[in-house]
Amino acid sequence: MLSIIYPISFIISLTGLVFWFYYKGNKSKSRLMSSIFITGFFAYLVSLGFADGQLSAKLLILCRDMFAMGIVSQVFHYAVKNKILFFGLYLGLIALFKFVFYKQMEASYLQMGIDKIENIQADEKISSNLSDEFELLVDLKNADDLKKLNKIIDKYELKVEYAFDVESENITSLDDYIAIGIPDHQESKIQHIIQDLKSSAYVDYLESNESIQLDPLESKSGTESPSKKRNYGINDPGISELWSFEKMKMDELYSYIQKNKIKVKDKAL
Repeated sequence: MLSIIYPISFIISLTGLVFWFYYKGNKSKSRLMSSIFITGFFAYLVSLGFADGQLSAKLLILCRDMFAMGIVSQVFHYAVKNKILFFGLYLGLIALFKFVFYKQMEASYLQMGIDKIENIQADEKISSNLSDEFELLVDLKNADDLKKLNKIIDKYELKVEYAFDVESENITSLDDYIAIGIPDHQESKIQHIIQDLKSSAYVDYLESNESIQLDPLESKSGTESPSKKRNYGINDPGISELWSFEKMKMDELYSYIQKNKIKVKDKAL
């Protein structure tokens, strides 16, 4: 939504500014144009300020847009004396905005958000560990919100499945997670897919669905010294399987208790 408000509010504020020059001699109309400019510019700043991007990227976009606004306003300032020229330039400006500038502004806005996503690497930088079948893992606000993403799913022909097989939805929130697969012919649009999902009101979190493989440790038979027989003070036949006892040196604790003749004060019933 903000990616749409951003370019639209810019052209609205620019329209208010150039027509303020045209109606400068008319107090009521100039006041109206001034209000349009301020309203549009405020919406522009809000959309840019709440964008999902780095501050440095926002400042660069702001400087670029303010430079363009300054150039355009100066052109219209000098064209105001010729009514035909003024309106001709304005129609040309609207046409350029609709067919050229709008797409460029929207693309730069979306890219700014993509650059901030740390867990997702776009295009050739995408993680080599991503799952072959499902590239994205999405945490929905509610499990039932999946159907509300149909517009995005259909737009990019995404493959969607619940990430976990949950027996009871009442004892876990894992049913909120979905895995998303991107078709090969849509992988070049992964930035837009990610941004559309992150901008949705139904998505809490999104990250790459990485496939991690753990290789078993190779046995070094013959090189390791035999395990020391440890006394833990219990007669559990499976004590050798409790590797945590060895790591925590529980035998030393038992030896300390015996050596200092520490008595148990309370017993569990």
